[in-house]
Amino acid sequence: MELEGGTAFSGFSEFIVKPALGSSSRGVERHSMERLLEVISGASDDQVVEAALDVETELHCDGVLIGGELAAAAVSKYDRPVLEARGNTRASIHLPEEHEMSRRARLLVADILTAAPNLDGVFHIELLVVDGAMFLGEIAMRPAGGGVAEALRRHKGLDLWDAFIRAQLGMPLPTPSLSRVSPATPWAGVLGVVPSANLSRAEQRAFLLRQPEVVSLEELDSGESRPKESCSFSWHAFFQTSTESQAYSLTERISKAI
Repeated sequence: MELEGGTAFSGFSEFIVKPALGSSSRGVERHSMERLLEVISGASDDQVVEAALDVETELHCDGVLIGGELAAAAVSKYDRPVLEARGNTRASIHLPEEHEMSRRARLLVADILTAAPNLDGVFHIELLVVDGAMFLGEIAMRPAGGGVAEALRRHKGLDLWDAFIRAQLGMPLPTPSLSRVSPATPWAGVLGVVPSANLSRAEQRAFLLRQPEVVSLEELDSGESRPKESCSFSWHAFFQTSTESQAYSLTERISKAI
């Protein structure tokens, strides 16, 4: 494999290498320039190389396009950048629409999607925040994984899978609308809970349901290991909280117990 555009990497000392096709952070690694050249030369499949950023916040925006126009978009944030959280319990927290970061992200996403052809479909866009600036991480024309699509359906009334399937079948898409979560608990999202080495499945279920912020559970079959990817969970725990800090506290509490 040849490394194209080498001069574009001048001024950077570390890089992200990831498969051109993939999901759940599989095969995504951070390398120095010296290690980068070794990895690229030995790769058998196409790889994407990006300058590594010291990400402070990682956002994702999920929504629907109708006729190439942005019909709906919901902005969420991971409790920490995904590459830092692989193999661990992590949260995706929906931002209230009036949140400043949500407003900025939707404007950027609208600009990004002006390049989209005249199509119906759904999208999942990752945005990286560094020193207050937002950068495009990646875009995929599919529903989000890790329980996010289901969380948006439950909390926001945005059914990405319905829109995705309709688009694939050539059926017309209904104009989506985002519902608001309870004013008393305006922060909502999903916790991806990794397999536990301490508790049985029954004990995990009981513990998660005892958390007052957890409104429902989805049990998954992910084995009993903690592989180095971002979506190998035993449970999706859907939650609502009164504040953002409570969402972080819930994540920490569950991470320590399971």
